[in-house]
Amino acid sequence: MTGPVRHWQVPRGQHGEPRIDTNPVSRLATDLLIQAWEEYRATFRRLTRSAIGRFGARDWAGLHADTEARLLLYPASISELVVRLGRLSLWQPIPVPAVRRRYLGLIDTAPDREIAETFYNSAIRRFNGSVGVDEATEFLDLAPPRLPTDRATRVADFAGLDELVGVLRTVLDGSGLRRWSNAGVDANRMAARLRATVPGLDTGGRLTWLPMPFIRNRRAFLVGRLDTAALSTPIVAVAVPGDPGLHLEALLTEADDASIVFGFTRSYFQVDLEEPRAAVGFLHSLLPAKRVDELYTVIGYHRHGKREFYQDLHRTLGSPDARFEPIEGIPGMVMLAFLLKPMNAVFKVIRDRSAPPKQVSRREVLAKYRFVFHQEHGGRLADTQEFEGLALPKRAFEASVAAELEAHARDSIRDAGDRWVFRHLYTERRMIPLDVFLRSASLDLARAAVIDFGRAIKELAAINVFPGDMLAKNFGVTRHGRVVFYDYDEICALTDCTFRVIPESTSYEDELAAEPWFSVRESDVFPEEFERFIRFPEPLHRTFREHHRDLFTAEFWNGVRQRVAGGEITEPAPYGPEHLLQ
Repeated sequence: MTGPVRHWQVPRGQHGEPRIDTNPVSRLATDLLIQAWEEYRATFRRLTRSAIGRFGARDWAGLHADTEARLLLYPASISELVVRLGRLSLWQPIPVPAVRRRYLGLIDTAPDREIAETFYNSAIRRFNGSVGVDEATEFLDLAPPRLPTDRATRVADFAGLDELVGVLRTVLDGSGLRRWSNAGVDANRMAARLRATVPGLDTGGRLTWLPMPFIRNRRAFLVGRLDTAALSTPIVAVAVPGDPGLHLEALLTEADDASIVFGFTRSYFQVDLEEPRAAVGFLHSLLPAKRVDELYTVIGYHRHGKREFYQDLHRTLGSPDARFEPIEGIPGMVMLAFLLKPMNAVFKVIRDRSAPPKQVSRREVLAKYRFVFHQEHGGRLADTQEFEGLALPKRAFEASVAAELEAHARDSIRDAGDRWVFRHLYTERRMIPLDVFLRSASLDLARAAVIDFGRAIKELAAINVFPGDMLAKNFGVTRHGRVVFYDYDEICALTDCTFRVIPESTSYEDELAAEPWFSVRESDVFPEEFERFIRFPEPLHRTFREHHRDLFTAEFWNGVRQRVAGGEITEPAPYGPEHLLQ
């Protein structure tokens, strides 16, 4: 790490006087932390800002490379910083509480202070080898989050439809996106759709919007709120590259539809933010059903999302009635899972031994989850947060969950008196397992779910993901009715698989033999066998076959594999045809 160290302000005492810190190790350690933070932040924002230019130039390979580099940046920065702190501590022990006070004084007025605090927490926890949270050395905010709602926005009033067109044109021109085919035509198309869907628009209103585009793969999203005398309406306009330039493809005006765009099954946005908390506050005002940690995560601050999740978890477990309960449905063979209903969250730990016939090691499971973290999600993979050293009170576990942990996850937990310390734990948003959903859903909803189940498998294949284990119990149904994959112990890249037709046997004895009569490599997959596992009660199975019988053929899978191997990665749109602008 090189470059000058910039300080925002001098640390102050209780009455505003300059506070003198005479400990040289404290000052040097703080300087290392500030320097590392500033360099991380500068690189993060540079990679993020590059998305606008790459999007406009249709440099998809460059955009993907920058996205991957941004994911790798945080752990690399923390690792290098911890090495430097370790070298300094060889001189004298580092007084961490004093470093924390000095660091806080230097970031106190920063617009992204909460992200700087989280960066500090990550470094100090790694340096100290912390278990649980130490409030004396870390930053922790256990009060309910206070979020500004309009501080990062721009605002314009309009007296009628004609003025609204002008305001919308201002939004497009000021977004930083370039090479519009015809921004004026797009503004008129937006206004016409809004007039048809938003009551009271002709009498005027106010448009409030975030000026920066949210870029994800080959789409850019512009986000705002339209207020009229009748109601407030979230606005999400979607720009895509075309010939000869950008144009608006879709317009979303319902909170549920916008929620899917910012959902936990989507990859992280590239959006350059001076004040992340203000942007999260505005988004939360539009999407109140979203947890704050999920919004931080989806805009690229997944480490701070983990901190927000932990703080929410701490507040939730403060209630004596909060309990970790068994999950719905069939228990996993590789992961032991439990549920915390007030947070709508599922917690997963790795079993000591996989249940037969599974043979998956702990190292393999960790690698699968790392694969998912770096993989495009495409709206069909549930985002996970990974925790190490998380301490949870034993009193919060129902007896059956506690017994399962003690019997089958001893390698994942450590007994710390009144707490269990989880060496490795994953969290996901709670969904209804597909097999559970089908048992209680109406026939129409069940048919829609099995059709979407097949669609989910195909959309995963199109982004180079092969689920591996395609049993219904490994997929969940979201509150929007979408089917999502969440069991990752057999997931892999589609291009790592070889899809084959089962050779014809040469004798009746071959078919009766316990072992196959043909050679099978580790990467071989035989789609003809899928129907043994993907089978629903009638009439649902007949419905599934009507829509997705091609999933049982090697021809389908090899066709997708060939397209993906040739670079044709297709992310499905996070909206339906009803949202397209004409």
